[in-house]
Amino acid sequence: MNKALELEPNEPTLKEVRNIVKLKRKNRKQRRPNPAATKKKIDASENTLALRTDFSNDSAWEKLCALIRNPSQEFQANVNFISNKTYQGVTAEEFPRQYVI
Repeated sequence: MNKALELEPNEPTLKEVRNIVKLKRKNRKQRRPNPAATKKKIDASENTLALRTDFSNDSAWEKLCALIRNPSQEFQANVNFISNKTYQGVTAEEFPRQYVI
């Protein structure tokens, strides 16, 4: 649109179309939901949290959970396991401030 306006700067239809496109882009950006708002909040807990954010290998997740639940040593960890695809891709940096209540 900008190039067309450079070539025909006095063409009112081009200006009008460009303004309509700008307005639609602005409205589309405003309607996008906050990704954090769509994710379920997790209650704060005394226990350690094991949150699954990668769903590419079910077997690896199951093995990890089994190792934590049944350690080979005396120490028993108190862990809450959460495997919910709504948390897919959540980073360690964004998790505490956006998802824990």
